[in-house]
Amino acid sequence: MRVSLVAVGGSSSSSCGYCSAPGERASQKTSKSFYLFTYALDPEAYQALIDAGWRRSGEVLYKPDNSRTCCPQHPIRLPIERFNISRSQRRALKSLFWEVHAPEDGTRPMKKRGDDNDPFDLESFWLNTEWTSQDEHRKAGGTTDNTEGNSWYRFPKRRRLEITLHPASHTEEKFQLYKRYQTTVHKDEEAKITHDSWKRFLVRNSFHTQSDVDDAGPVDVDSNDPIPYGGYHQEWR
Repeated sequence: MRVSLVAVGGSSSSSCGYCSAPGERASQKTSKSFYLFTYALDPEAYQALIDAGWRRSGEVLYKPDNSRTCCPQHPIRLPIERFNISRSQRRALKSLFWEVHAPEDGTRPMKKRGDDNDPFDLESFWLNTEWTSQDEHRKAGGTTDNTEGNSWYRFPKRRRLEITLHPASHTEEKFQLYKRYQTTVHKDEEAKITHDSWKRFLVRNSFHTQSDVDDAGPVDVDSNDPIPYGGYHQEWR
């Protein structure tokens, strides 16, 4: 483990972007945390802090004061085998599905197969959920497959969903997405959302290994080569 260099920032209070009234940003400083400013950070030291409940925002580490803060924050481990998807999560996935699979005119004539109470499997949902019989929609403009004596119909994909992993970096596209999120979810004033605040929050870091990450470029997730520790952006397109 290499030496990490940090400076104690101490306790601080800020307004909360989560428990505000709908459509508003809280005016009172009810969010309480303890801060460290990092200048050089070893990934193993960072992992130990994360396991102890710390969080990172750019080059700043902070630990919520759960005894005093308005919205206590707790690390979560999700047992995948026991996960039950909620109705709102199903709706979100269905919306994403249609972005990829719906025909060019945007119509959605196909009906969902299966029951909302069935055990959820993402791969099965993505590949099979929106199939229906050819006889019902054979004039809708799709293709057919014959499998085990059954004729099925589906639309060709309108888009291709790609998920890639890149070293953390600034682009105008990412900044605009960040700004839309901050104004919509946290009700931040648009004038206060700057390129520098975006970089400070989600691009910069103090990892010793970041130069290795930047030199390596986009990650080939199918490769057996080790992935350097550092800051990344997962991009969905």
